[in-house]
Amino acid sequence: MQAWQIASQFVPSLGVYEMDIAGALRGEPVEVVPCRTVDLEVPAEAEVILEGEVSIPPDTGDEGPFGEFCGYTTSLIRGEKVMKIKAITHREDAIYHNIWLGRPIHEHLYINALTYALSAYFDLRAKYPAVKACYAPPACVSQTLVVQIEERLKRPGLINNLMAAALNTRGGLWKHVIAVDEDVKVFNLDEVEWAITTRFQADRDLFTIPRCYTSRLDPSASPEGVTAKMFIDATKKPGFWGDGGRAPTRNDGVCCPTLGRVWLGHIVSS
Repeated sequence: MQAWQIASQFVPSLGVYEMDIAGALRGEPVEVVPCRTVDLEVPAEAEVILEGEVSIPPDTGDEGPFGEFCGYTTSLIRGEKVMKIKAITHREDAIYHNIWLGRPIHEHLYINALTYALSAYFDLRAKYPAVKACYAPPACVSQTLVVQIEERLKRPGLINNLMAAALNTRGGLWKHVIAVDEDVKVFNLDEVEWAITTRFQADRDLFTIPRCYTSRLDPSASPEGVTAKMFIDATKKPGFWGDGGRAPTRNDGVCCPTLGRVWLGHIVSS
């Protein structure tokens, strides 16, 4: 996959050019060529270029049904914006690169796990230095953001403010935001679930905002994309009496592989 294809999935702030991101990823500028009918430049190595315009206000039309990122086939989506195609150009013997969509996890969710989370990280980190890392687990179909908090910078009220501020990233499309401590690996959903189970109390550490906007492709949302937002504070609170220890995980590379061989030998012999 080309760097500019990955960069296209970022949701940067206004004024940030995706081609600059692509150049940073590949370590050199991306070669571009001018379009024929619109005043834009496109990657020279692109296989197919669709040139067109979207009017303001936009023309709209019905779309679908299609298989979508959420793992379902959508019904008819009404009122989608329409781009009027002005030109199509392509390389000789162009290759059409399709992305497979189906029940998660599928390929583009791994890209979004990086790009969406990085965009959120930089936006949040600028205002909240306590943010150490962000991740969008692929199994959560780009709808959940996990935020890791630095212990020494925690203070009363910070985490609720921070989670609410996450709705100002990625155009407000996050559905769930989860805060975890710095000893929890945000890239490991098992550890995130462990933190929720052992550090979170629903009557104290959960809050919701009703009637918010998210993707219209969420099959549990209204046809207009209206849904509730949920925030889970899975960090340790004052009075937490765990000793801070943790059992080795499969990523620790010592204990679990050994246990796996023992259990496998027991199952085979029995």
